[in-house]
Amino acid sequence: MTNKGGPKTIEGKLISSQNSLKHGLTAKRWLDHEEEGRYQDLINQLTEEHEPSGTLEHIQIERIANCKVRLERIQSIETAMFLQAQRRSEDPTQFVESWGFDMENDRLVVQEFGKELAGIYQTPIGLDDRDIVIEIACHNLCNINSMDDFRSEMPNLHEHLIGECIKRNTDIGEYIKAYRKGVDRLPSISNGSKERNYEDDKNNVLKNSNGKFSISDLHDYIEIKAEEFSMLQGLQKLKGEYFEQLELAKAAATPSNSDMAKIHKERVATDKQLSKAIGELLELQERRFKKERILKMSH
Repeated sequence: MTNKGGPKTIEGKLISSQNSLKHGLTAKRWLDHEEEGRYQDLINQLTEEHEPSGTLEHIQIERIANCKVRLERIQSIETAMFLQAQRRSEDPTQFVESWGFDMENDRLVVQEFGKELAGIYQTPIGLDDRDIVIEIACHNLCNINSMDDFRSEMPNLHEHLIGECIKRNTDIGEYIKAYRKGVDRLPSISNGSKERNYEDDKNNVLKNSNGKFSISDLHDYIEIKAEEFSMLQGLQKLKGEYFEQLELAKAAATPSNSDMAKIHKERVATDKQLSKAIGELLELQERRFKKERILKMSH
């Protein structure tokens, strides 16, 4: 009959757990062949160094090798978790959220920022022209109450709009109507003759556009261009900040507190098991050496 609470001696503890230990050391236990090979190498090295004798000392060698491989696994998992945290810190979505953008309401910002980082963001039509950009940045809708005002206040954007209508063979009203729906809804660029006279084409656009759009439509167009300019500025600023903060974010990136707690708990427990297994092996061997010395002396 065993004592209450289970076996107390080293021998008793080892014998009672031998079956479960062997089950835990089967190949199924390892994540891959590399781990299994590492375990076998450690057993060979420990066996050569400590020259175990008897089943119990061999079990302790196996315990030590098992704990060591599991500690190495824990280290690998922790390293992988830090790498994952670093990759998450590089996520443009997370970066944009840190600026206070809402993922649902500001979906366009997130999408365009992703395109900007990927180098596929398309500068809005006309905003690659510095003079147009200056006009948009300084415009005042209160001063624009007619097409003549538009030409006077924003001559470069005015010419750009006319030029777009010429290229797409449409009038100003239809162009603005399509532009409200998105650049992809604009009429395709016409493959007309390059010998066409610009002034004639310009006069034709103005003539054909007469009465087909209102000042409100023109204001809408200017405001859309202003919004595009604001988006462009914002994306460029975000991009600059993103790359400035990227290295700092990566350096500071850590796994979640719960993941870190799990790793710490597992490492501490395995460290204790390893220390205990080493201590018990040395104690078993010391007792064996002592018996051997006594036997030698008795002879």
